[in-house]
Amino acid sequence: MKGFTFPYKGKTVFVKTERDRKTRSLARNILKEMSPRKYANEEGIEVVLKWLDKAECEVKQLDNGTDWYSLKGKNFTEFGPLNELEIIHII
Repeated sequence: MKGFTFPYKGKTVFVKTERDRKTRSLARNILKEMSPRKYANEEGIEVVLKWLDKAECEVKQLDNGTDWYSLKGKNFTEFGPLNELEIIHII
């Protein structure tokens, strides 16, 4: 899955989207999807834009039956149990 990732309240969030660029519109839509409307303001948008990184996410099931995710971006790789990743879909 292609999209973007960023940290939020101690969790990693993956935003599944076909968009190629991080924009104010994308940040606003992410905040509206995740947070109460009060956070979808200019300050919240700036914070999301600061942390938003392009990434690809792959989900795999291990032999023991647990689901794990792997995030890969330009300067990072992250993996962990799927229940520690929040995935949202933005068109």
